[in-house]
Amino acid sequence: MSYITIIEEMKKKKFAPVYYFHGSETYMVEALKQALITNGIEQDERETNLSIYDLEETAIQEIISDAETFPF
Repeated sequence: MSYITIIEEMKKKKFAPVYYFHGSETYMVEALKQALITNGIEQDERETNLSIYDLEETAIQEIISDAETFPF
């Protein structure tokens, strides 16, 4: 699936069960990530339902613990 096709599907609120973004084009990976956030999570839900981590700075145990914690 191409970059443009994925963006268009996200705008239509048609999401795949899993996305794996990778590659040397950092701009495209960031654009896909932003499209997923913008189209997949309402603005008022982002504070409680969205977490973004840098695995170089955050221990995986902390991320797993956050994922297992129910939002309030």
